[in-house]
Amino acid sequence: DLIGQLVIYPALGNHDYLTKQAQPYLDFFSPPRDEASKTERYYRIRWGHLEVWSLDSNQDHGPDSAQTTWLRRTLAASDSTVRGREAFKSLRFMA
Repeated sequence: DLIGQLVIYPALGNHDYLTKQAQPYLDFFSPPRDEASKTERYYRIRWGHLEVWSLDSNQDHGPDSAQTTWLRRTLAASDSTVRGREAFKSLRFMA
């Protein structure tokens, strides 16, 4: 059973918000709770030298928003040696 051997880190999308503030998504997936952001709606994971930021494009992401402030802070504090094309982010946009 391949799916039982995979680690899945989801990203919230616009269709998730057609429900009660995406609560079914949060209940089903149980995404990691980021200690710095205190939320599961956007988070950072680290796997060896690789860091992945999962952002919520449905939340406020203006220049002074909590999500953007958190992203700037965690990017600046990152000591990951993976850069450029090998750096990843996970973000779903409304179409």
